[in-house]
Amino acid sequence: MSFKKRITIGFLIVCGVSFLLLSACQNESREKNRNELLPTRVNVYTEVNFLEQNIDSWLEGVDAVFLKALNNQVLQSNTPIFEAMPVYVSKPTIVQDKAYIKTLVEESTLGISSLYFVENWSFSNSTQQLEKHIDSWSPVLQYYKINKERDIADTNIVKTLLYNVDCSDSEADKLIAKSIFYEQKVEAEESLNEYLDVEKLADLIVTPVLRGNKKVFDFFENTPLTVADICENWGVELSEEDFQTEDFKSQIDLESITAYIFEEDWYINPKTFAIRKEIKSISPVYSGFRTDQDGELYEFKRILFKQKY
Repeated sequence: MSFKKRITIGFLIVCGVSFLLLSACQNESREKNRNELLPTRVNVYTEVNFLEQNIDSWLEGVDAVFLKALNNQVLQSNTPIFEAMPVYVSKPTIVQDKAYIKTLVEESTLGISSLYFVENWSFSNSTQQLEKHIDSWSPVLQYYKINKERDIADTNIVKTLLYNVDCSDSEADKLIAKSIFYEQKVEAEESLNEYLDVEKLADLIVTPVLRGNKKVFDFFENTPLTVADICENWGVELSEEDFQTEDFKSQIDLESITAYIFEEDWYINPKTFAIRKEIKSISPVYSGFRTDQDGELYEFKRILFKQKY
């Protein structure tokens, strides 16, 4: 075998080994960072009502009229906005008449009350934390439905999405809200989140806490909680040793966790108006039914704990 041929074969061997090592590293990286919720993206639809928020969450210069000011900035800018869709679509249509939207807002008696987000949720295998990536947001306009027969405003309030702002390819680094709290329902019939595995999400968040692997706190007092405290709060009669096996899952109802309270910092891109959410804490909320002294059935809700990120 000639020297040139030996060099060629040696080069091919080195390339082959390098490719295998690179592939192994990439597989390890993908395994470490994979989304634990589903093999693919999980779209979650969230409406945050600003009328229910504490004004103290907003930074100086961002007050209760934040939504109105934000809407005016979007409509006056050259940033493209898209026709409102309640769910994610691959080819949205650009809005051509921004003046019409401005007129709708000005004529509405109730105005813009909330923002509607299309989000991509993932649970990282490396950080063991839930992450949100916003695809788009839409201002939600409220108005009273008109009774055409009587020509008066009905008492029923109607909500409509005005437009979509794309957030998929924009960086947002200007802080606009600090430690804003809101409750997110995850039941499919409540929030259009039919693609979200509610029980698996609860398993990923709650099980490590019950096994003593995460520090958590009381939501209101901000004091540390033990596993025994959580069990007492949940009405579960299990010891810490019970949670080290998989059998305990048959004795608790993970599907009873129907909502989460998020504490977040919000950031915006002043040019594209893309919004980014950074989760600071997450608190699972479980619900159930009990009977009162008269034997009447009523629903109750309780916050299990607060996990800080």
